[in-house]
Amino acid sequence: MAGQLIKRGDNIWLVRVFLGRDAEGQRRYHNHTVHGTKKDAQRYLTGVLQQRDTGTWVAPQALSLNAFLDDWLDKVIAHRVRPRTGHDYANVL
Repeated sequence: MAGQLIKRGDNIWLVRVFLGRDAEGQRRYHNHTVHGTKKDAQRYLTGVLQQRDTGTWVAPQALSLNAFLDDWLDKVIAHRVRPRTGHDYANVL
């Protein structure tokens, strides 16, 4: 079983993709709710399965705002503005 489409209501679909087992042997799944037609849900499922099979899919993870902004300052802002401006952005945040 690679993926499932489960109807949750009118034009609401749960897309469930099996990711394998973790170190303890527990099954891991990626669950995503699609609001739209069954065709939209199937398109999402196909895309995730393709990314999973090619190794380009990265599981969504919870990221705090603080961690996101630190990463943004380091990777994006540091290369686009002058050092003083980047320092000012960090102080404001």
